Amino acid sequence: MFEKGDGTAQDAIEGYRWLRHAAAQGHPQAITELARVSAKLAPAERAIAESLVREPISKAKKPN
Repeated sequence: MFEKGDGTAQDAIEGYRWLRHAAAQGHPQAITELARVSAKLAPAERAIAESLVREPISKAKKPN
């Protein structure tokens, strides 16, 4: 949703964050999408996204 701006503001970094969580749980589509989104991010953006992955999910931005 965040990566495409589907129902919320577009935010590739948040999209990466949520895809990373889903991929870690073994969701095959999330694994594929994560690779695609990751390739679009600059190294600094990817580093920010990775730091957000380590925060508790309760602090994550939720879609509107």
